[in-house]
Order: sequence, then structure tokens, then C-alpha cells
Amino acid sequence: MSLVSHLKEFPSGLSMCTANGTGLRSEKDFDEIVTQLGHEIYTPRSDNGIDRIVLTSNGHRKTVQITAGSFQNKQRKDGSKLPTYSISKPLSRIREDVDILAVAIDYRKRVLVELPQVGEVWVDIPQENQKGDFAWFIIPRSVFTHNNITKHYPMTSTTWALNMERLRPPLERALEGWGMLDLEDGSYWPELFGL
Repeated sequence: MSLVSHLKEFPSGLSMCTANGTGLRSEKDFDEIVTQLGHEIYTPRSDNGIDRIVLTSNGHRKTVQITAGSFQNKQRKDGSKLPTYSISKPLSRIREDVDILAVAIDYRKRVLVELPQVGEVWVDIPQENQKGDFAWFIIPRSVFTHNNITKHYPMTSTTWALNMERLRPPLERALEGWGMLDLEDGSYWPELFGL
């Protein structure tokens, strides 16, 4: 079962480009990582829902839609805060021919350290195994259109959220999943991603 019916055909006006500073920085970060991985990357002249076309080193062609999550500091009952990110990318704003949904999260763990002659300061540490400035979720089409994704991430809603410290299937598997670019998107991906 899939959520493919929510996706859009080649649209006019789907782009609704709202790229702000974070959006532009995330696209640049994506380009740098993909190039470092040895792939070619192209930017379509007309942004109608496809942000990048990646030609992988082993000959696969992937259409990619890039989106960035915005930070929201949600408070727990005990007063501590959760690093939650809101993603304004419902399935209704994704083209039906997108192979990969790439979600960028500007996430750093904050650690209190004691520096000589300075005292205590907070230091931002990048996510483990993070290749660029952002933590990336590389989500193949058969995963983001699988009905079971909505158990944890309501991707049919206008916005959906994720908590970086409590990732659930399939996003825990999609985190820094750059190898997805090199592989054909098969019917077994949802199971591999825990759906």
C-alpha cells in the first residue's frame, strides 16, 4: 500500500519556492556532499518540484527534492526541551517522479565544556557521521510513499515534525543514508527501513 495518490503530476506552480537562508545553505551543502561522493549533480533550469538531478558514479539517475526543517524547541512536562524540527513538505507538494526526498536538519548537540581562562561555555557538536553542515535524511520514493510512514510521521499533513533524539522508522535508517543514491529503489526498501 502506498501514498502515491497524494503526489502531483508535472505541475505548474508546485514549486512555491520559499527558499530562505536555510534552504539555500542546505542546497549548497547537498551539492558539496554529492560531489564529494563522486557523483555528478545538475540543477534544473525550471524548478517545478525537482531541485537536483544526480547522476551517480555507477550510472543511476535520481531526481531529488530538497527541503529543510525549521527548529522548534518543544518543552517536555519536566521542563527540559526537545530538539524538534518542523518540515513543511506534505506529500501533496512532492512530484510523483521524485526518486529521493532529501531533508536537511541544522542539528548540533550542545555540550557544556569548561575552558581555561574562559569558564563554562556551550559548544555545538555536529551529529556523528554527519558529512556536511546539516544532518541529512535521504528517503527513497518507495519509503516516503509507504502507508506505514504515517504511523510516526504524518506526511500528508501540511507540516510534520521529527525529534532528532527520538527518531523512529523510517527516518532512523534514512539519517545520513547517502548510499541510497547509488542503489536502485526496489520494493524491499520499506522493509529495510522498518516499515
